[in-house]
Amino acid sequence: MTSNFDFLTENWSFLLEDTQRVEAFAFRDPRTAAFYARRTLERALGWLYDNDTALKAPYEKSLAAMIHAPTFKSNIKQGMFQDIRYIHRLGNLAVHDNQEISPKEGMQVCGSIFRFTGIVGVFGENTSKKVINVINKVNENAKVG
Repeated sequence: MTSNFDFLTENWSFLLEDTQRVEAFAFRDPRTAAFYARRTLERALGWLYDNDTALKAPYEKSLAAMIHAPTFKSNIKQGMFQDIRYIHRLGNLAVHDNQEISPKEGMQVCGSIFRFTGIVGVFGENTSKKVINVINKVNENAKVG
């Protein structure tokens, strides 16, 4: 089956299965989609911190710490940062709360993780490029959010 996330196959295959689950469950089980979007975000950011020399590792390995670390947050444009925070918030809600997550929110979180992985997806797993610099350039030319 073809997926909108197939572009991850070559260099980001470790994210592919989770992103395909986000896509598959976005409308029919938005709680599951939110969980997998958050998981994808956390795994991608973990890779970025391990491989991008422009990023200084945060004080702890939690998703919140990675998102709000100064070297990451100060280099991400507002629209992308809003997508990242939305994935984080909805993912936490999916796991830790009984509040309903609507199909609309499931579709929104799918779009948010698609935009995020679309930007980081241009890099190979063994790249030495500075991802943050490219994210900034892409965001300068796109209206995200």
